[in-house]
Amino acid sequence: CKRMSRSIINLRWHDAHPEYKPAPKIKKPKTRSFMAEVEDLGRKMGIGGYGQMMAMIKTRCQKSGLSVQSEFCHLKFVYEKEHGHD
Repeated sequence: CKRMSRSIINLRWHDAHPEYKPAPKIKKPKTRSFMAEVEDLGRKMGIGGYGQMMAMIKTRCQKSGLSVQSEFCHLKFVYEKEHGHD
């Protein structure tokens, strides 16, 4: 009932406001998965693929107390800073 009621309310509103045009939908750019990002950084750093990189990140997490995501972001930032990436 709620869905049908909401539909009727929307139809009435749009009938009363014919000048209304919804904004065009903007497609979000495709983002890479966390797994792909970890694997790429591991290969760039010469550590290996996803498994080896995650093992290193988890070890560092135990020492620093940061989350896996935070530790990864820190490693990525440091790597890009050292190698002159933007």
